[in-house]
Amino acid sequence: MCPMAPDVEAQRAQLIEAYSESTELQQELIQLLSVAYAPIGHSVLGECFNLYRIDGNYAKPLNLATVRTQLKKLQAMKLVINAGGQGRQCHPLLVEIATRDAVRAGRFEPMVRAVQDRQPVQRVKWNRNLLYFTSDEQFVREVRIGLYRGDWDYIQQQYEAYSRNMYAPLQISLAEVLVRVCSNPFDIDWFRTLKSNPVLYQLALFNLLYTSWLSLTPAQDAFALLEAEFASDPPPQEEQLRIFWVEQLLLQGRLTEAETFMAQDAHQQPDEWLLHQGWLHCLRGEYDRAIDCGEKALAIARKAHGKRKLFFNNLPGVFFVLALIQAGTPERLREAGEYAALIAKQHDHWLSILYDRLETVIAILQGDVSQKGFLLAVSGSDADADHSIENLISMLCLYWVDVDAASEALPQRLNAFYAQAQAAGYDSLALEAAAMAERLPGDWTSGVDYPAIAQTLGQQTGITPLTTLLTPRAAWELSLNALIGLNPQSPESKAAPTDYRLAWFVTFFPSVGWRLQPREQKITKRGTWSKGRMIAPRRLATERESFDYLTPQDIQVCSHIKADYRSYGSYDPYEFQEGAIVALVGHPLVFWEDAPTTQVELVEGEPQLWVKQKKGGWLTISLSPPVPADNKSSVVVTKETPTRLRVVPIKPEHRRIGEILGPKNLLQVPEVAQERVLSAISAVSGIVTIHSDIGGGVENAEAVPSDPKPHVHLLPAGDGLKAALLTRPFPEGGPYYRPGAGGEMVVAEIEGKRLQTQRDLKQEKKLARAVEKGCPTLQRYPDQDGEWLLDEPEACLELLLELQDLGDQVVVEWPEGEKFRIA
Repeated sequence: MCPMAPDVEAQRAQLIEAYSESTELQQELIQLLSVAYAPIGHSVLGECFNLYRIDGNYAKPLNLATVRTQLKKLQAMKLVINAGGQGRQCHPLLVEIATRDAVRAGRFEPMVRAVQDRQPVQRVKWNRNLLYFTSDEQFVREVRIGLYRGDWDYIQQQYEAYSRNMYAPLQISLAEVLVRVCSNPFDIDWFRTLKSNPVLYQLALFNLLYTSWLSLTPAQDAFALLEAEFASDPPPQEEQLRIFWVEQLLLQGRLTEAETFMAQDAHQQPDEWLLHQGWLHCLRGEYDRAIDCGEKALAIARKAHGKRKLFFNNLPGVFFVLALIQAGTPERLREAGEYAALIAKQHDHWLSILYDRLETVIAILQGDVSQKGFLLAVSGSDADADHSIENLISMLCLYWVDVDAASEALPQRLNAFYAQAQAAGYDSLALEAAAMAERLPGDWTSGVDYPAIAQTLGQQTGITPLTTLLTPRAAWELSLNALIGLNPQSPESKAAPTDYRLAWFVTFFPSVGWRLQPREQKITKRGTWSKGRMIAPRRLATERESFDYLTPQDIQVCSHIKADYRSYGSYDPYEFQEGAIVALVGHPLVFWEDAPTTQVELVEGEPQLWVKQKKGGWLTISLSPPVPADNKSSVVVTKETPTRLRVVPIKPEHRRIGEILGPKNLLQVPEVAQERVLSAISAVSGIVTIHSDIGGGVENAEAVPSDPKPHVHLLPAGDGLKAALLTRPFPEGGPYYRPGAGGEMVVAEIEGKRLQTQRDLKQEKKLARAVEKGCPTLQRYPDQDGEWLLDEPEACLELLLELQDLGDQVVVEWPEGEKFRIA
């Protein structure tokens, strides 16, 4: 619910008093403005008022002068505000009170009809069924109308129209509107009237309390209603409402009541209830039982969804991960890290930042102390956390890894967090803040006896504070524990160096560049390689001799790690320089960071000069990739296929070509100069790959026939496959293209030889269409960029069988070493 400071409530009381003392005419005007909600001009208001009076069989109409006079009086009384020249509005602190008065007086519906007649929601010209809201306030107006009518279907229609409009991106959620209306102020008698529509009543109640614990604002009256619901006989049977009731009990520290309620009967969603039981166990410090509940819940969810790589999107899942972190073994930490990463990479997820912080703590516990710098750097920005749980976990993460830094950054946040949680009645969260404050050094508590508060709340609730989940350790201790954890056996039984290897995990950012993450992998008992332990670049630069399993190519890559002490705020200044990605070309152990089992091929290439024939008698010449304009980058990396990166070193002669083409990387030449363009192609053919729409031979390049056969690239993606259809003109190697796209004549260096070929673009398209026709499964799973994403194992099997039937009409390419199993 919306927080109401004492001065706000005092202002509201003054407005209510002035409103009650105003004339009946003035009250009607105020009520009409409250129904209109959005700003409205005095002339339109007068029209609406007179329509409402005619509709309701009231007294004679008002003239415009009278309306203007009354509005001035109401504005002087501060009951009406001027909305910046857009018109007048009812004061925000009075708007719901006035509308509720209109409902009780029977004026609401005539007022609604008048407002919607004079200020209707527009309809899109090319689709009369599509509404177009001119502002967020107009959308709120319509939702309020549905809410005061108790008409959930009407509210849904407005929200669907609002969210479908591509020209007016969604600015306000339906939940936000419901909370704004119902809590301004919360009137328990009026709110009970919503029970005429149980769906709307429960949704409004849910959002009031959901907002309450997210923002730590009091909602005792709303909670009293929910409590009364579950005190009734029989209590509500809706599964989601029952789950929400348990969550409220856990957040308020009423663990015994939550346990009793969960034990009452069987439920429709066993994974949800197991997760909540795990949350209860975690709060009591019963971490093994919390892990057991979490694993059972995850097994049920995986079986229900048919996916192995998934995790929970809700709050209880956080406590499962926390219990795994507390266990502290390498296996449990690795498991916790995998789950945290699944949510952290979903940047629009409401828990993504929280899991990102936990993922960082897990990396630190695994020995990557360089991650500590990131956590310290972001600790200040977390003060503006989106919600209470994100704020709490961020503070805990900082405390766990660096008590001194926490004592500097957290005092003010902890004081505010405790005060808000205590006032809102969420004792579970208040205890966490008090327990952390008790352990931070320094005299900063402003007279609040946090030790006594933590002891009292702990005894009342039976909660073991999460502050004790981990014991803060020094950096050297974290690294030492991580090293010991690599091999739990005695030092005498240390594995031979050949049992280890260094693998390289790469992330490619199309508009930014690339990132490398080296990991030390070990042979497992089953003879497979482990997922790997992250190695800080600093160690590979300064302690390289301790890694006696490095290959000569690994050492060459590591030689391009340099310290940049100008990178302020960075805990570890050691970074991979551009030469590292060049040295990694041809390395057999390169994988995608977000798909760790998928091998990536790095090949060295050269810039491509494209000569294209345009309409109007023009030819264009461009370079791909464009030469970086900053003159600093000497390497450009492009993604050629789902499993291949082309590394292009930029040489001085390439920069010269870039300068000639100009800042737009485009040279336009009239078609009459075609012969001169062909001469230019021949002149630069030794330093760039040529793609030409106008043909042209190159003297020093051997002509070979072009291969138009389609290549289907298959890349594992989750439980399915990513498929791309490409062509490779040079059978021995070289670049891939979309069938029928690009230049007809291609000149490239293949295995040290300069080759040229003439592509048959029409034939490539024809063969590619034949493959698509022979693989009807693809047509059911279109993806962006002209590719396909098959997310069901059955569909993958169908595609593989279809490709097998095509025989030698197509070349099927898998990532090297990749194994794909149909479940």
